[in-house]
Amino acid sequence: VLKEKGEVDRAITEYEKAIKLDPSKISIYKDIASSLSKEGKPAAAGYLLQKYIDLAENEETSDFLQMGSYYYRAAGTASKSEDEAEKAKVPEYVGKADAAFAKVIELAPDSYQGYYWRANANTLLDPDLSKGLANPYYEKMIEIITGEGNGQYQSQLVEGYRYLSIFNLYRFDASKKAEDKDKAKSYAEKVLELNPEDGTAKQILEYVSQ
Repeated sequence: VLKEKGEVDRAITEYEKAIKLDPSKISIYKDIASSLSKEGKPAAAGYLLQKYIDLAENEETSDFLQMGSYYYRAAGTASKSEDEAEKAKVPEYVGKADAAFAKVIELAPDSYQGYYWRANANTLLDPDLSKGLANPYYEKMIEIITGEGNGQYQSQLVEGYRYLSIFNLYRFDASKKAEDKDKAKSYAEKVLELNPEDGTAKQILEYVSQ
């Protein structure tokens, strides 16, 4: 009832009391987390899924991936908020998302997913790409996907190549080093190999060819 009235914090307190009375019902945390996410409350959803994970007997990769996605969405929403207090929560949400995705990597090191989502999370802390926080994760994701050689996950590859092309273009603008220019060009060409109509890659190639 409290949740339906929009009193999420009070509702969570009551859910926690219920679980203490019957710890066998921890799946409630997972169910309500999903419900809250659909209602546009991803931070609360992440909190409840963490409660479920803390009490669950086994660690499941899918749970950490889901929790990370909740906090990633919360960070993305907060970053666009006009409320300064909400915007100030971005590093906290990103930190929780990043930790969850790091756990995905620990549990499934040969999967691209943990690296892909860590890259996405870190871009929220580096919107102008000046720090390159997402670089190592995109690079590892690319290594895994291309190593599989099965033609899957092309959109993730395009995203990774495009990001690295833009990053190296910015570095070239600052450094004027041929090495950075060549990397920007190389990654842009890789994007166009997969998506010949990618406008960003075309613009980068045109710029570095001047």
